[in-house]
Amino acid sequence: MKNIFYSFLIISLIVSCKSSVKRAAKDTTATGKTIDAKQSLIGEFKPFVQGSWVNKDYIKEIAKTRSPYIAREKVGNITTMLIDTKFIEGDSVKIAVGYGNHEGGDFILKFHPGRTAGTIKAYSPGGDVAGNTFELKYSIGKNDTTLILYTFDKKKKPTDTTNYTRVFKDFEGHELGYSTYYLVNKTLISGNYILTDTLNKTSKVNFDSYGKVTGFPGAKTYAIDVDFETPPGNNMDQIDFDQDSKNNKFYAFKFVHDTLNFYQTSYDKDSIDLVLGKRIYKLVKQK
Repeated sequence: MKNIFYSFLIISLIVSCKSSVKRAAKDTTATGKTIDAKQSLIGEFKPFVQGSWVNKDYIKEIAKTRSPYIAREKVGNITTMLIDTKFIEGDSVKIAVGYGNHEGGDFILKFHPGRTAGTIKAYSPGGDVAGNTFELKYSIGKNDTTLILYTFDKKKKPTDTTNYTRVFKDFEGHELGYSTYYLVNKTLISGNYILTDTLNKTSKVNFDSYGKVTGFPGAKTYAIDVDFETPPGNNMDQIDFDQDSKNNKFYAFKFVHDTLNFYQTSYDKDSIDLVLGKRIYKLVKQK
Protein backbone atom coordinates (compact mmCIF):
# COMPACT_ATOMS: atom_id res chain seq x y z
CA MET A 1 0.00 0.00 0.00
CA LYS A 2 2.87 2.34 0.80
CA ASN A 3 4.38 1.79 -2.65
CA ILE A 4 1.04 2.57 -4.33
CA PHE A 5 0.60 5.76 -2.16
CA TYR A 6 4.08 7.04 -2.89
CA SER A 7 3.66 6.33 -6.59
CA PHE A 8 0.36 8.30 -6.59
CA LEU A 9 1.98 11.15 -4.67
CA ILE A 10 4.89 11.37 -7.11
CA ILE A 11 2.55 11.30 -10.07
CA SER A 12 0.43 14.05 -8.44
CA LEU A 13 3.51 16.19 -7.81
CA ILE A 14 4.68 15.75 -11.40
CA VAL A 15 1.23 16.69 -12.76
CA SER A 16 1.06 19.63 -10.34
CA CYS A 17 4.51 20.86 -11.36
CA LYS A 18 3.64 20.56 -15.05
CA SER A 19 0.41 22.53 -14.46
CA SER A 20 2.36 25.23 -12.58
CA VAL A 21 4.89 25.44 -15.38
CA LYS A 22 2.10 25.75 -17.94
CA ARG A 23 0.35 28.46 -15.88
CA ALA A 24 3.63 30.30 -15.35
CA ALA A 25 4.39 30.11 -19.06
CA LYS A 26 0.90 31.45 -19.87
CA ASP A 27 1.25 34.25 -17.28
CA THR A 28 4.70 35.19 -18.62
CA THR A 29 3.38 35.16 -22.18
CA ALA A 30 0.37 37.32 -21.20
CA THR A 31 2.60 39.81 -19.34
CA GLY A 32 4.98 39.94 -22.28
CA LYS A 33 2.11 40.64 -24.65
CA THR A 34 0.82 43.41 -22.33
CA ILE A 35 4.27 45.03 -22.16
CA ASP A 36 4.66 44.74 -25.93
CA ALA A 37 1.24 46.36 -26.46
CA LYS A 38 2.15 49.29 -24.19
CA GLN A 39 5.51 49.77 -25.86
CA SER A 40 3.80 49.65 -29.23
CA LEU A 41 1.39 52.42 -28.21
CA ILE A 42 4.24 54.52 -26.82
CA GLY A 43 6.17 54.07 -30.05
CA GLU A 44 3.12 55.00 -32.10
CA PHE A 45 2.04 58.09 -30.12
CA LYS A 46 5.41 59.51 -29.04
CA PRO A 47 6.39 61.30 -32.31
CA PHE A 48 2.94 62.85 -32.74
CA VAL A 49 1.91 64.03 -29.26
CA GLN A 50 5.17 65.78 -28.32
CA GLY A 51 4.76 69.55 -28.01
CA SER A 52 2.58 72.39 -26.76
CA TRP A 53 -1.05 72.30 -27.88
CA VAL A 54 -3.80 74.95 -27.91
CA ASN A 55 -7.55 74.63 -28.48
CA LYS A 56 -7.99 74.99 -32.24
CA ASP A 57 -11.63 76.18 -32.15
CA TYR A 58 -10.71 78.94 -29.68
CA ILE A 59 -8.03 80.32 -32.01
CA LYS A 60 -10.39 80.10 -34.99
CA GLU A 61 -12.95 82.12 -33.02
CA ILE A 62 -10.35 84.79 -32.23
CA ALA A 63 -9.49 85.03 -35.93
CA LYS A 64 -13.17 85.34 -36.76
CA THR A 65 -14.25 87.83 -34.08
CA ARG A 66 -10.90 89.61 -33.56
CA SER A 67 -11.88 89.72 -29.90
CA PRO A 68 -10.59 87.42 -27.13
CA TYR A 69 -13.47 88.70 -24.99
CA ILE A 70 -16.08 87.40 -27.45
CA ALA A 71 -14.04 84.26 -28.17
CA ARG A 72 -13.93 83.36 -24.45
CA GLU A 73 -17.05 81.25 -24.99
CA LYS A 74 -14.95 78.91 -27.16
CA VAL A 75 -12.00 78.59 -24.80
CA GLY A 76 -13.30 75.27 -23.49
CA ASN A 77 -12.54 73.47 -20.26
CA ILE A 78 -8.96 72.67 -21.25
CA THR A 79 -7.28 75.38 -23.32
CA THR A 80 -3.74 74.10 -23.59
CA MET A 81 -1.65 70.98 -23.01
CA LEU A 82 2.13 70.59 -22.67
CA ILE A 83 3.29 67.07 -23.52
CA ASP A 84 6.98 66.26 -23.07
CA THR A 85 7.54 62.63 -24.03
CA LYS A 86 11.03 62.47 -22.55
CA PHE A 87 9.33 62.19 -19.15
CA ILE A 88 7.49 58.97 -20.02
CA GLU A 89 7.87 56.53 -17.15
CA GLY A 90 6.65 52.98 -17.60
CA ASP A 91 3.31 53.27 -19.37
CA SER A 92 2.49 56.88 -18.41
CA VAL A 93 3.54 60.52 -18.66
CA LYS A 94 2.39 63.51 -16.58
CA ILE A 95 1.47 66.56 -18.66
CA ALA A 96 0.59 70.16 -17.77
CA VAL A 97 -2.85 71.46 -18.75
CA GLY A 98 -4.44 74.90 -18.65
CA TYR A 99 -8.05 75.25 -17.60
CA GLY A 100 -9.98 78.01 -19.37
CA ASN A 101 -7.01 80.44 -19.57
CA HIS A 102 -7.38 80.83 -15.81
CA GLU A 103 -5.46 78.20 -13.89
CA GLY A 104 -3.16 75.24 -14.37
CA GLY A 105 -3.22 71.60 -13.44
CA ASP A 106 -2.00 68.29 -14.76
CA PHE A 107 -3.12 65.10 -16.42
CA ILE A 108 -1.74 61.60 -16.66
CA LEU A 109 -1.60 60.16 -20.16
CA LYS A 110 -1.65 56.39 -19.91
CA PHE A 111 -0.57 54.43 -22.95
CA HIS A 112 -3.47 52.00 -22.66
CA PRO A 113 -6.16 51.69 -25.35
CA GLY A 114 -9.26 53.77 -24.71
CA ARG A 115 -12.83 52.85 -25.61
CA THR A 116 -12.75 55.08 -28.70
CA ALA A 117 -10.80 53.67 -31.65
CA GLY A 118 -7.23 54.93 -31.83
CA THR A 119 -7.21 56.58 -28.39
CA ILE A 120 -5.20 56.31 -25.21
CA LYS A 121 -6.50 57.02 -21.72
CA ALA A 122 -6.08 60.28 -19.78
CA TYR A 123 -7.11 61.30 -16.29
CA SER A 124 -6.46 63.82 -13.55
CA PRO A 125 -4.13 62.43 -10.85
CA GLY A 126 -6.05 64.36 -8.19
CA GLY A 127 -9.34 62.76 -9.22
CA ASP A 128 -11.52 63.14 -12.27
CA VAL A 129 -12.15 66.73 -13.33
CA ALA A 130 -15.81 67.34 -12.46
CA GLY A 131 -16.30 63.57 -12.53
CA ASN A 132 -15.06 63.31 -16.12
CA THR A 133 -12.67 60.90 -17.76
CA PHE A 134 -10.74 61.53 -20.95
CA GLU A 135 -9.26 59.86 -24.03
CA LEU A 136 -6.73 61.28 -26.49
CA LYS A 137 -5.92 60.53 -30.11
CA TYR A 138 -4.03 62.21 -32.95
CA SER A 139 -4.99 62.93 -36.55
CA ILE A 140 -2.49 63.73 -39.31
CA GLY A 141 -3.65 66.29 -41.87
CA LYS A 142 -2.03 67.83 -44.93
CA ASN A 143 -0.57 70.79 -43.07
CA ASP A 144 -0.47 69.81 -39.42
CA THR A 145 -1.18 67.23 -36.74
CA THR A 146 -4.29 67.59 -34.59
CA LEU A 147 -4.78 66.18 -31.10
CA ILE A 148 -8.35 65.25 -30.21
CA LEU A 149 -9.46 65.10 -26.58
CA TYR A 150 -12.68 63.22 -25.79
CA THR A 151 -14.47 63.91 -22.50
CA PHE A 152 -16.79 61.40 -20.84
CA ASP A 153 -19.08 61.94 -17.86
CA LYS A 154 -19.47 59.71 -14.78
CA LYS A 155 -21.73 57.38 -16.76
CA LYS A 156 -19.04 57.05 -19.47
CA LYS A 157 -21.17 58.99 -21.96
CA PRO A 158 -19.29 61.35 -24.34
CA THR A 159 -19.88 65.01 -23.48
CA ASP A 160 -17.26 66.95 -25.44
CA THR A 161 -14.69 66.67 -28.23
CA THR A 162 -11.92 69.29 -28.49
CA ASN A 163 -9.29 69.66 -31.22
CA TYR A 164 -5.81 71.05 -30.49
CA THR A 165 -3.19 72.48 -32.80
CA ARG A 166 0.53 72.15 -32.08
CA VAL A 167 2.31 75.47 -31.47
CA PHE A 168 5.84 74.38 -30.52
CA LYS A 169 7.36 70.90 -30.67
CA ASP A 170 10.08 71.95 -28.23
CA PHE A 171 8.68 74.17 -25.49
CA GLU A 172 11.36 73.75 -22.82
CA GLY A 173 11.50 76.78 -20.51
CA HIS A 174 8.06 78.05 -21.56
CA GLU A 175 5.39 78.67 -18.94
CA LEU A 176 1.99 77.03 -19.33
CA GLY A 177 0.29 80.00 -21.01
CA TYR A 178 3.17 80.86 -23.37
CA SER A 179 1.84 78.95 -26.39
CA THR A 180 -1.66 80.37 -25.97
CA TYR A 181 -0.35 83.94 -25.81
CA TYR A 182 1.92 83.31 -28.79
CA LEU A 183 -0.91 81.97 -30.95
CA VAL A 184 -3.33 84.72 -29.88
CA ASN A 185 -0.68 87.36 -30.70
CA LYS A 186 0.08 85.77 -34.06
CA THR A 187 -3.58 85.44 -35.00
CA LEU A 188 -4.78 88.80 -33.72
CA ILE A 189 -2.18 91.53 -33.69
CA SER A 190 1.36 90.69 -34.88
CA GLY A 191 2.58 92.81 -37.79
CA ASN A 192 3.54 96.34 -38.82
CA TYR A 193 1.36 99.39 -38.17
CA ILE A 194 1.32 103.13 -38.64
CA LEU A 195 0.39 104.73 -35.31
CA THR A 196 -1.38 108.09 -35.02
CA ASP A 197 -1.73 109.72 -31.60
CA THR A 198 -4.09 112.43 -30.32
CA LEU A 199 -1.75 115.15 -31.59
CA ASN A 200 -1.89 113.61 -35.07
CA LYS A 201 1.75 112.54 -34.88
CA THR A 202 2.60 109.30 -36.67
CA SER A 203 5.18 106.58 -36.10
CA LYS A 204 5.90 102.99 -37.16
CA VAL A 205 5.07 100.22 -34.72
CA ASN A 206 5.76 96.48 -34.87
CA PHE A 207 4.18 93.77 -32.73
CA ASP A 208 5.80 90.34 -32.94
CA SER A 209 4.15 87.07 -31.95
CA TYR A 210 6.36 86.63 -28.86
CA GLY A 211 5.05 89.69 -27.00
CA LYS A 212 7.70 92.21 -28.09
CA VAL A 213 6.78 95.64 -29.41
CA THR A 214 8.98 98.28 -31.08
CA GLY A 215 8.04 101.88 -31.85
CA PHE A 216 5.18 102.10 -29.35
CA PRO A 217 5.68 105.05 -26.95
CA GLY A 218 7.58 103.97 -23.83
CA ALA A 219 6.96 100.23 -24.21
CA LYS A 220 9.01 97.12 -25.00
CA THR A 221 6.54 94.30 -24.34
CA TYR A 222 2.82 93.71 -24.62
CA ALA A 223 0.26 91.10 -23.59
CA ILE A 224 -3.29 90.56 -24.82
CA ASP A 225 -5.62 89.72 -21.95
CA VAL A 226 -7.25 86.30 -22.38
CA ASP A 227 -8.48 85.56 -18.84
CA PHE A 228 -11.95 86.98 -18.19
CA GLU A 229 -12.80 84.82 -15.19
CA THR A 230 -12.21 87.31 -12.38
CA PRO A 231 -13.37 90.94 -12.03
CA PRO A 232 -12.66 93.79 -11.83
CA GLY A 233 -12.11 94.93 -15.38
CA ASN A 234 -12.91 91.71 -17.18
CA ASN A 235 -15.70 93.01 -19.40
CA MET A 236 -13.82 94.10 -22.54
CA ASP A 237 -10.70 93.44 -24.62
CA GLN A 238 -7.51 94.88 -23.18
CA ILE A 239 -3.82 95.09 -24.03
CA ASP A 240 -1.13 95.55 -21.37
CA PHE A 241 2.24 97.17 -22.04
CA ASP A 242 5.33 96.42 -19.92
CA GLN A 243 3.10 94.41 -17.64
CA ASP A 244 5.63 93.64 -14.90
CA SER A 245 7.23 97.06 -14.62
CA LYS A 246 6.47 100.43 -13.03
CA ASN A 247 5.78 101.73 -16.55
CA ASN A 248 2.82 99.39 -16.99
CA LYS A 249 -0.02 100.83 -19.05
CA PHE A 250 -3.13 99.17 -20.41
CA TYR A 251 -5.77 100.14 -22.94
CA ALA A 252 -9.03 98.73 -24.20
CA PHE A 253 -8.86 97.89 -27.88
CA LYS A 254 -11.17 97.36 -30.83
CA PHE A 255 -10.54 96.40 -34.44
CA VAL A 256 -12.33 98.12 -37.30
CA HIS A 257 -11.20 96.38 -40.48
CA ASP A 258 -7.41 97.00 -40.63
CA THR A 259 -7.48 99.70 -37.97
CA LEU A 260 -6.67 98.90 -34.35
CA ASN A 261 -7.93 101.48 -31.86
CA PHE A 262 -6.66 101.90 -28.28
CA TYR A 263 -8.88 103.60 -25.70
CA GLN A 264 -8.51 104.98 -22.22
CA THR A 265 -10.64 103.28 -19.60
CA SER A 266 -12.02 103.94 -16.14
CA TYR A 267 -13.98 101.88 -13.62
CA ASP A 268 -17.71 102.19 -13.08
CA LYS A 269 -19.13 103.37 -9.76
CA ASP A 270 -18.93 99.85 -8.31
CA SER A 271 -15.27 99.47 -9.42
CA ILE A 272 -16.11 96.23 -11.18
CA ASP A 273 -16.61 96.90 -14.88
CA LEU A 274 -14.48 99.03 -17.18
CA VAL A 275 -16.00 102.02 -18.93
CA LEU A 276 -14.67 102.91 -22.39
CA GLY A 277 -13.09 106.36 -22.66
CA LYS A 278 -11.64 108.38 -25.53
CA ARG A 279 -9.44 106.94 -28.26
CA ILE A 280 -5.74 107.53 -27.60
CA TYR A 281 -4.09 105.74 -30.52
CA LYS A 282 -5.12 104.64 -33.99
CA LEU A 283 -2.96 101.96 -35.59
CA VAL A 284 -3.43 101.04 -39.24
CA LYS A 285 -1.99 97.67 -40.24
CA GLN A 286 0.37 97.68 -43.21
CA LYS A 287 0.10 95.10 -45.97
